Amino acid sequence: MKVMTDTEFIDQVHRVLKEVEETQEEVSITRNGRVIARLLPFPPGMTLKEFSERMAGRLTSKRGEAWLRDIEGFDRSAVEGTARPEGGPIADAQ
Repeated sequence: MKVMTDTEFIDQVHRVLKEVEETQEEVSITRNGRVIARLLPFPPGMTLKEFSERMAGRLTSKRGEAWLRDIEGFDRSAVEGTARPEGGPIADAQ
């Protein structure tokens, strides 16, 4: 698993996303030496159910509920270079 700082991730986001897609390897993002996020590959052909099962235990209840609210009404045909659901930014539940 690759580890990088949040600053490195911001500076190299396009390269990192391409690398995750190609290598299917997870990336941990740190701030002040502490992991704050993980970027997980979404394997080709993975269903939403399979993705949800893979995420089990990684999402807190509040973040999971926020994610489910965000994907309501998600229009797959509108996705081209973005992963945001219709209606704006992803909610930040804590």
